Amino acid sequence: MLSSCDSPQVAKGIDFVPAMDDTGNIEFIHELGAVRKTIEQSAGMYSQLSVKQCPYKPSVLRGRDNDVATSNMKAMRFGMYGASFVYAASYNQPKNAADYLQVIVKLGEELGLENTFDKEQLKLLYQSDPEVDKSMILTKAYLRATEQLYDDERALLVSFMVFGGWIEGMSMSYDICGEYLEDESIRLALYDQTYSFYNCLRILKTFENEADARDLIARMEKLEPLIEDVVKSRGELDSALFERVRIEVSSFRNEIN
Repeated sequence: MLSSCDSPQVAKGIDFVPAMDDTGNIEFIHELGAVRKTIEQSAGMYSQLSVKQCPYKPSVLRGRDNDVATSNMKAMRFGMYGASFVYAASYNQPKNAADYLQVIVKLGEELGLENTFDKEQLKLLYQSDPEVDKSMILTKAYLRATEQLYDDERALLVSFMVFGGWIEGMSMSYDICGEYLEDESIRLALYDQTYSFYNCLRILKTFENEADARDLIARMEKLEPLIEDVVKSRGELDSALFERVRIEVSSFRNEIN
């Protein structure tokens, strides 16, 4: 998976100018807007689970990656670690949250996103005050990062960042929501998160001439029949379908390294 990611690159030296006409730009921005909405909804779902006293499961958090990575992989990990941070912050787990924040800030600097976080936001994120909505602060920072990369014409990195946040969030959600499918608000939030598969896929297909994107597109297309079954359920997700998706998404997530 992502075999072409073996050779490290320097982020600031590979600005990617997307070969898109005006229609392509409009479609890309539309899909990105839909993904941003879903990110915010997912953060809200974790907060709801915390309020409902769903136990915190640190085992679902992504392990730290220590290998040298390309800019594409760094962007993907930015999204992945962001999903883990939002989950930990939603449960007011300062140690886990701070660990992921440290990695996210470092990746942001390596990707040329020094302005993603300002000093005041960092102070709030490192505080242990449960009244501070850390997941919302990071969500906004993530959205600002995608805007900055797109403004800098590095939209390929945006696509990997979006995908990383989606696959990691999906893996976590399907690991922790199984006992809460009778709760309509949780079920519908999970449905929305799953449905954003199509937005992620269309964003990646913008760059289907890029080898790394092609690998992900091919793997996502294998997942698509299951996603279609979830969509056909119209939010009435039963435990059998839920389990099938959980297994397949977990497998997909574990293939990415």
